[in-house]
Amino acid sequence: MRFRSSLFFVAVLFYSSFGHAYIPPYWMILSRTAQNHGKGAYTINEDVAFPNPAAPTGMNGMLMTHEHWVILDDLHMRLDVRGVGDLQNQIHLTYVYQNGERYYLSETGVRRASRAPATWFEPFFTFRSSRAFQSFAVARGVTPPDSARSRPQRFSIKKPAPPTAEAFLRLARVDGTVSYAIGEPSPVGSSNLLPGLWIKQDQFVVKKVRYPSGVEILAQKYRQYKSLWYPQILSVKWADGKAQITVTSVTPLANEKIAKKRVNPRELSMSRAHDNEPGSPLLLPTNSAVREFYTQMR
Repeated sequence: MRFRSSLFFVAVLFYSSFGHAYIPPYWMILSRTAQNHGKGAYTINEDVAFPNPAAPTGMNGMLMTHEHWVILDDLHMRLDVRGVGDLQNQIHLTYVYQNGERYYLSETGVRRASRAPATWFEPFFTFRSSRAFQSFAVARGVTPPDSARSRPQRFSIKKPAPPTAEAFLRLARVDGTVSYAIGEPSPVGSSNLLPGLWIKQDQFVVKKVRYPSGVEILAQKYRQYKSLWYPQILSVKWADGKAQITVTSVTPLANEKIAKKRVNPRELSMSRAHDNEPGSPLLLPTNSAVREFYTQMR
């Protein structure tokens, strides 16, 4: 009996020494990733650049917007957008997201609500409940249905059981780094890229997201803001356009009461009585890429 116990102990050490080949279960990967998404509320300022088809040949002119986010968690957030440069006075809007609904002010200032778009991707970088996120990713078609059933397994010293292999999970290289890939790999040489989620190995941050529609988001240059890890650059591409998001500041909010008020859709109004942050009525530019981005991905 002692010999068997010793043999088991040695086998565990031998296996652990090759930890670089070990792939933890999906639920554990998500749990570690959720821990990197901070606590409390944050404000995030971003500049979004779109190619400008009207720019003179040889010029690198871009269409620019500025985004101001208030994020309480992945289910409660607010986005204020205004145009910059050529888009000044061409676009402004306010979206408040709550439990999968998107609230906004119509062109006439009336509060409206609709389901958040199928390719709304901000929750991938802010989720704090791994269990709820499993369902969110499946509902968006990013991860396969089997991934929602990944759960911690109970075992004991008397009845040790290795984790059950998950067919939808593998290692893959993304942007020069190794990541955990969730989803079926795309056939080699195929132009039809399959959806999936890629989480960077060891660091446990979302590296890439691809939707069934082909919308793809690549996250780069993560920085830490207290307990929040957030990418400095997000490159977004889809069939008819692309955009690059550059983060200019991330600030934890000490006063969570104010944050809760700002992400409350009942507080959404054009009045300046709301903490000097009134909502903006929906105004979208004629540029099709910018319009699509702010109707389908925000």
